[in-house]
Amino acid sequence: TKFKKEIFSKESRTKSIILERNKDQKELFKTIGWLRVQGTNIDTPIITYTIDEVNMIASKNDFLWNTISDEKLYNKVNIMGHNILNLSQTPQINVKDFTRFDDLMSFVYYDFVKDNKYIQYTVNGKDYIYKIYAVNFEPQYNLDLQTEGNTSKKNLYKYAQQEIKRSIYNFDVKVTKDDKIISLITCTRMFGVDDNR
Repeated sequence: TKFKKEIFSKESRTKSIILERNKDQKELFKTIGWLRVQGTNIDTPIITYTIDEVNMIASKNDFLWNTISDEKLYNKVNIMGHNILNLSQTPQINVKDFTRFDDLMSFVYYDFVKDNKYIQYTVNGKDYIYKIYAVNFEPQYNLDLQTEGNTSKKNLYKYAQQEIKRSIYNFDVKVTKDDKIISLITCTRMFGVDDNR
């Protein structure tokens, strides 16, 4: 999809930032990429585990993460992050103190979504732009979301079509078997504390 680079407010210098971060943080984790989401304050490193999950819990709070351990571009990537400050039934938009994936909840509002359709994912020193094609409330621990890396074109297309059908908005974005997909995953309490989404 063609777009104007001006949709992102500043030029990407994430490659040098990633290198700087890894000099300081190698003992706990490795920064393998960067994520910027249009219209939000999500401009954040993506880490991968280098030690067991139990010891990572404290460190994960301030970062986004996935379980892919290298800096390659795959056709299906899942990026997870905490939503700690924006859990109400009426999520707030672009609050200054939001970090992690708190601001991801902005995408429940159609007026916000129609003006903010792009995600920039930086991996291996290159910036890739993704266009949002679906926004869903997934059941907790949906196994389709756990699969990432290079998946078959058939499975990728099947997954994308499923998500388009379940989307709360129709984006009229066609996804083909040759596309690459990124899933941004967080939790919500919009439907109550006991709801598994």
